[in-house]
Formats: sequence, C-alpha cells, structure tokens
Amino acid sequence: MKEGEIFRAPYFILDVSYDRLSLSGRLRNLLNIGKRPSEPGEALIETIERLRESMEARNTAYRELKAVNEELKRAKGQVEDHARNLEVKVMERTSELERAREELTRMNRDLESRVHRQVEELKSYGELRRYLSPSLAEKILECGHGLGQQPERKMMTVLFSDIRGFSALTDSLEPEEIFHLLDKYLSEMIRIIHRYEGTLNKIIGDGLLVFFGDPVPMEDHAPRAVLMSVDMQRRVRELKAEWLQYGHELGIGIGVNTGYMTVGSIGSEVHRDYTVIGNQVNVAARLESIAKPGQVLISARTYSRVSGLVTVEEVGEIRVKGFHRPIRTFNVITS
Repeated sequence: MKEGEIFRAPYFILDVSYDRLSLSGRLRNLLNIGKRPSEPGEALIETIERLRESMEARNTAYRELKAVNEELKRAKGQVEDHARNLEVKVMERTSELERAREELTRMNRDLESRVHRQVEELKSYGELRRYLSPSLAEKILECGHGLGQQPERKMMTVLFSDIRGFSALTDSLEPEEIFHLLDKYLSEMIRIIHRYEGTLNKIIGDGLLVFFGDPVPMEDHAPRAVLMSVDMQRRVRELKAEWLQYGHELGIGIGVNTGYMTVGSIGSEVHRDYTVIGNQVNVAARLESIAKPGQVLISARTYSRVSGLVTVEEVGEIRVKGFHRPIRTFNVITS
C-alpha cells in the first residue's frame, strides 16, 4: 500500500506486548495461586484465533453486503430498463392516439362532406320530383345534373291545358266533390306527362303548364308534346262518365307552341321557382285560351316538326300580343 491509501477490506491493527515481568503478569500470577500458569504462547495463539474468527465473520458480512448491493444494482437496472421501455411505450401510444385522432378528424370531415352531398342530392331530388317523373329525376341526378339556376335561352316546346267550364262546376258542387274529381283528373294527366318525360312546371287550379327540352335536352320535344296532348284528350274522354254523374261534361282545351324561350330559376333565396318565360310561351297560352273542349291547337312552328306524325286541320290565324304578324294555327285530330 502506498502512503495515504486506505485499504478497503475490513482489517485490524494489533499491537501485542508480552513482558513476563509486567505488572499485569504479576497480578495474574498472584490471582492464580494454586493454578498451573499457562504458557505464554497459548495466550497469544488464542488471541490470534479470536482475531481470525472475527475477521472471517466480517469478511462473510462484507460478501453478503456486496451480494445485496449487486442485487440492488441489478434491481435498479431493471427498474431503469422498465422505465425506459415504459417511456417508449407511452410515446408509441401517444403517437397512435395522435394518428387515431387525425384519422377520426378526417373521417368526420369526410362524413360531413358526404352528409352535405347527400342533403344536396336529396334537395335536388326533391326539386326535380316537383317537375319530373321519379325515374327521370334519378337519371338526372346520376348524371350530376340539376335544375338550371341561371336563366338560359333554349329551343323548347311548351304546352298549356285547362278544363273548360270548371268555374261553373265549382259553383254547383261541394268542395269535397270537386276535390275528388280534380284529384283523379290531375293524377291521370300527371301519369301521362311522366310517361312522355315532360317537365310539369305548374298546376294552377285545373290548369297545367308543361314543357319539353329542359332540364333534359331532347331533340324530339315537339313530337313528345303533341303526342302527349293526344293521349291526354283520349284519357279525358274516358273520365267523362264519372264527371257526368256530377252534372258536368269534362272537356279540356290544349295549346302547344315551339320556339326559343328562357328557362331557369327565378325568385329569392327563400323561395325560388323553376319556370319558362318568353313570347313563345305566350303563344301557347293564347292557343289554349281559344281551344274548344277536346281540341289541341298547335302553331305552325310546332306543326312543321310533327307533320308526318299526326293528322291536323288548319283553323286559321290568331293574333297574339307582342307579335306583329298573326300566328297560323292547326287543330290536331285526336279521335
């Protein structure tokens, strides 16, 4: 060992002095009168033996303490490893939760967008169902189309119809009876309109406004309108018997015209109406107003597109406000 260095293992420093003439020796000799004095070497050996036993006991305690310390070190290492693993797991779990949150946020956005699209589709479907047959409305939605919001000028065919003498009928029948007759009549007319894929724009009392060419473009809009008018008159003749039971002979007048007109939605955000306007619409309304029960009056423009499909008779010319020249008119033979 060097100077100043401390030996770490347990140790003892023993200073042994043995003097036969020492005072302690003399006293022991006096006290042990009659006993055989022990040899000086035996006392020394006994002392050294006790010291050896004490040192072994301390060495054993040291080894046990060292073993406990090693066990504590291992336990500490395990706790630290567990803490590190736990921290890694917490970070991984936190990352998973963050990803789950982001995924949930994305799903919520997608769900909101999907719900919004479905609401818009239902809204569009509801709007289309007001004017078109269910099958035609579904076809339009599948193609991603809808009712035109901006006015558009298009070549179309428009039709007006009205029950003749309906005002007199309302004076002679109860409201419930009128409702029954009118409901059945309109149901039959709407069924025919849907079959020809017409756009039922308005029902005004007993009057109907139907046009062809929007929102579904069609080249044969005039033939569809005229052929539909013929079927409407035929169905009216079949309904006459029931109306006669109420003292009224059912008859309708129809006016049809073809030309350029403006179609689109008009109104405010609170209420908008999809309709068609223009001078050519006024011509159809004028033709309907002068049509007799059972007649289908069409303009020369319409006749030029259906001349080979139906039989007509010319009824002359009519004047319409806004037109300088009279309108040449034809009656379609429906019987």
